[in-house]
Parts: sequence; structure tokens; C-alpha cells
Amino acid sequence: MEAEPSNQPDPNAIAVFGARKSLFGRVEKKIGYIPAEISSQIADAGLSGQAVLRPKSLYISDDGYVDLKFDLLGPKELYEQYSKV
Repeated sequence: MEAEPSNQPDPNAIAVFGARKSLFGRVEKKIGYIPAEISSQIADAGLSGQAVLRPKSLYISDDGYVDLKFDLLGPKELYEQYSKV
């Protein structure tokens, strides 16, 4: 995950990247964004840069559609803040 504060439509935007190994090292590709209502809650709770995405399932169709289901995890000591996200 990577915050995109310069994203004009949504300054709270958080991009999600997929990565894999290749012959020439690591290859990363942006696969989408955290939904706006969730990224807004993350920003409001002050958890930007502290939340971690844990993938649950991933589906990639033949035409490039990606469906990623995930949990958001945060620091144990901040549970009260991120448990509401």
C-alpha cells in the first residue's frame, strides 16, 4: 500500500500494489485503490503508513479484472482507533 496525497480526486487515496519476482529482480504493478470511504477513515484515524493490508483472496479474470479481498491490520496499541475502520 502507498498513500497518494497528491491524488487530486482523493487526497486520502491509498494505492495497492502487487509484486512478483522476475529474472531481473522485483516487479511491482498498481492493481487498484483502497475504497475511498476506508482510506478516508484510515486518514481520519491517523493510521496512514501504519495500517497493513493482509490479502484474503485474489481473483484475476482473463480480461484483467482484479478482485482482492483483504483485512486491514494495525499496531496493537492503536487497536481502538483502527478497529472502527
